[in-house]
Parts: sequence; C-alpha cells; structure tokens
Amino acid sequence: MNFKRTKEFDAFGPWIYEIGGEHELPALFEDYRNSTEEALMLFKIPRQIERRNANPEMHLYDAVIGIFETYMLMLYRKGEGVQETRVMINAIDAIRVTQCLLNGSLVLYTDNRVYTISYNTVSQSIIKKSVDLIRKLQKLSRHETRLSPMSYSIETIEYLYVNLINDLKKTDENIQLIAYQPNMKIDRKKGLRALFQRHPNLQCTAFLHNKKEIILISRTTDFHSHEKTSYSYTFSYIPIKNISGIKRVVCPEDSAKTVLNIRVGKHLFSVLYDDFNTNIKHLYEELR
Repeated sequence: MNFKRTKEFDAFGPWIYEIGGEHELPALFEDYRNSTEEALMLFKIPRQIERRNANPEMHLYDAVIGIFETYMLMLYRKGEGVQETRVMINAIDAIRVTQCLLNGSLVLYTDNRVYTISYNTVSQSIIKKSVDLIRKLQKLSRHETRLSPMSYSIETIEYLYVNLINDLKKTDENIQLIAYQPNMKIDRKKGLRALFQRHPNLQCTAFLHNKKEIILISRTTDFHSHEKTSYSYTFSYIPIKNISGIKRVVCPEDSAKTVLNIRVGKHLFSVLYDDFNTNIKHLYEELR
C-alpha cells in the first residue's frame, strides 16, 4: 500500500519532540492549539510501536504534555479522540523518574491519584528538562537543616552514582550528598530453609538534599541475586514541606537492617538500610 509521506511520519521514532518549529502539534490534538499556546514547555510522546509498523495515516503520538506556570495539561489519545487532564503544580506532592535500559517512566504523585507518563529513555534529556521545570515552578521554600554534606568519589560510592549526582548538580548547584547506603547482603532468618537460600544483595541508595527537597537515587528493585545485574535506577524528588511522617521499622528478614518509611500525603517511600549507617540516622532525626 502506498502512503503519502509527511514531515511527521519522516521524523517518527522513539523520540519525544518539543513542539515548535519543525515539530508540529499532531493533527489529533489540533482542537487544543489555543489551549497550548502559552505553555512554558510543550512536547509530544510517540506511540510505542516500531517504525516499520507505522504509516503516515496513523495517529503517531499518544500524548501531548504542556507545562504552564500553575498547572500541567496532559492530553492523551483515546482512539480517535482526546482525553484531557489538568494537574495543578502545587498539587504535586512528589516526583519519581525511573529508567531501565530503554524503558522510562515519569510519575507524579498527588493526593487524588498517581499520574504515570511512559517514554523511551533516548529522550531522557527532555524528561529531565520537564522535571527541572516542574520543580522550579513549585517554588519550594528553603528548609534549613543541620545535615552535613558528604564528600564522594569513585573510591567511596558506586561509579554510576557519582555520574548521576554530578549530572544533577549541573542544574542545581545546591544539591549535596548527605547519606549513602552501599550494597550489602541480607541475612535471612536462621533455619534449615535458610541454608539452601541465596542471600540477596541490597542495592545501594544515595540520599541528597538541596535545602528544599530530599532526593533519593536508588535501584528500582531493592534486592537482586548475586548473578543478576541491575540496569535500572530511580530518582525520587520529595519536597521537605510535603513530608507528613517518617518512621523506622526493623526489617523482618534481618534484624540488623532497618526500613526507613517516608510518608508524603497518601504515598509511602521506603528505603532499606544498614542499622549502623549513622548518616541515615541523622537524616531520620532531622526529618522527625
């Protein structure tokens, strides 16, 4: 079947594009042109299909996301129609960005629901730009702490985390590492069954802050076997003012490990750590 080529089809692939110039608003979303003109940032997210399965007559984009001074406009393709959702910037309690090879997700937590935007990580720079903009528009107040910054290098923390922290500092020089939990083994409860079980590794976690947020860099899955390599990691941005509670609970599988539960509205962010990690204990005391 022969199709007439279009600029949109020629540019189609796994990439997210900012709308403007050569990258136009998809035709399906044309009714929202006036509603998106004042956006500070406007981008379109492609359908997650291979290019060989696409053609110029298809709707090639699943969503258009607009970020404005006080709200986000999220437009989703629903068959031949569009579903509109608006989220107020000041209603966003926390943000999480997860990457695992080519699969990425941007998660926005509010009191009413959780919004998830899936994307291909080849466009991670645009997602990071959007997250930085949302965080800037939140206009968070400073929260002075007595937490001391940690020095770090490839000799003291995982090489990947050195790069991730340094990358964050490019857009926020106030970010400091305040605690770090290295990889460690989990000693399961004693008994005959435990003798035949492999002891899983607890993946490392970095705790940062910029006097406005607690930022967690962690693996998407806490535990991995010795043979399994983890290619995923997560950034969790938690405004300090939104933290409604923080608790420490003994790990049921290993009494020498502790679960740190940070509550933000209806949502819970949990991190497992070694009970001898004094920097995380200081963080807990500071946020109580």
